[in-house]
Amino acid sequence: MIQLPDDAPFTAEQRAWLGQFLSSTLGDGNQSTTSPAISEGAESEGFSKANPFPASVVQNYNLNGPGDKETHHVALSLDGSGLEYEVGDALGVFPVNPPHVVDEILANLPFGSDVVSAPDSGEISLRDALIHHYDIGTLNKSIIQNGRRKVIRQCCVL
Repeated sequence: MIQLPDDAPFTAEQRAWLGQFLSSTLGDGNQSTTSPAISEGAESEGFSKANPFPASVVQNYNLNGPGDKETHHVALSLDGSGLEYEVGDALGVFPVNPPHVVDEILANLPFGSDVVSAPDSGEISLRDALIHHYDIGTLNKSIIQNGRRKVIRQCCVL
């Protein structure tokens, strides 16, 4: 289950409820995310900055205690890439949000995913923007307040 830090601005009961909600919505924070399947012959593709290898996260944990600055140990799988990483090598990370989570978000929006967004330059679908360009895993105060209002409205209707 996803656990919020003790210094989060919530009571213990609220942290437990929100942690359970996030775990059921986004998946358990201890699970590793998987990358898309690699096609046969991936090693011959020549991975580069322009053609990055979609590695999956196999380990991700905080090295410090609660309340301290977060420093994470992250291990990536390079299986099937033909790449060898040595200590000191440069590494680029391009995070991708899970498509099934993005699809669930889009299904609950009052408009379609054909809405166009331009995160940097050019226009892409909202679905692609949410998968490749935005952090959908971080809750900000506005999202929590809007979610709270929606829950209160739904409870009052019952």
